Amino acid sequence: MKNYKREILKDVPLYHIKPYDKNYQDHTDNVEHIKNSIKDFGYNKVSITVDEDMVMLTGHGTLAALEKLSYKQVPMVLQITGLSEKQKKAFRIADNESSKKVTINDEFLRLELDDIGVDFDMRDYGLDFGVSNIGEIAPPELDSGDKKTLSQMAFTFTDVQAKDVKLAIDKANNMGAYQEDNPNKTGNAIHRICEFFNNEC
Repeated sequence: MKNYKREILKDVPLYHIKPYDKNYQDHTDNVEHIKNSIKDFGYNKVSITVDEDMVMLTGHGTLAALEKLSYKQVPMVLQITGLSEKQKKAFRIADNESSKKVTINDEFLRLELDDIGVDFDMRDYGLDFGVSNIGEIAPPELDSGDKKTLSQMAFTFTDVQAKDVKLAIDKANNMGAYQEDNPNKTGNAIHRICEFFNNEC
C-alpha cells in the first residue's frame, strides 16, 4: 500500500462515478437514513472513494442517497490510485466490515439523546431504540457519599405517541432545575410529569 496516491476531486458529476459491479452490500434498508443525514447536515464526510478509472471503492450507499436527493455533482470525492486489484478488493471489504464491530455505551448514548431532546428524531438517521429490559445501573457518585439505586426503563410507542411523549418531556425539562439525585434529564422530566398526574388524580 506504500505506492498509492490520494487526491481530492471536487464537484464530480454523478455520471462520472462507476459503481463497483460486485458490491456485496445492499443499501436498501439504510439509504433513506443516509439521505436524511445529508439533507439535514450536508455532505460533510468524504465517504465516496474511487480508483484511477473512477470505479467506486467505497460509498455506494452515499451515492444512492445523493441520487435520491437529485444531486448532479458530488462535492468531494477521494481518488486513490496505485492499488492493485487485490488491494482494491481487500480495501472494499475492510471498509465495510471494520465499522460493524463496535460496542455501544448505552448510558453515553442516552445522555446524548437527552441533550438533543426533541430537536431531532434520530430514527430518521437509522438509530434503532429497540426494546430493553428494566434493570439496574450503577449508582452515580454523590457529593454526600450517599448512593441511590437507579432503575433503567425502556418503552415502546407508536409514532404519534412518541411525539406527544417527547413534547411533554421537553415541557417538563423547560420548567427549570429538578431537585433529584438522578443525573438523567429525561428520567427527571418523566418523574415530574408523573408527580403532577398522581397529585391531580
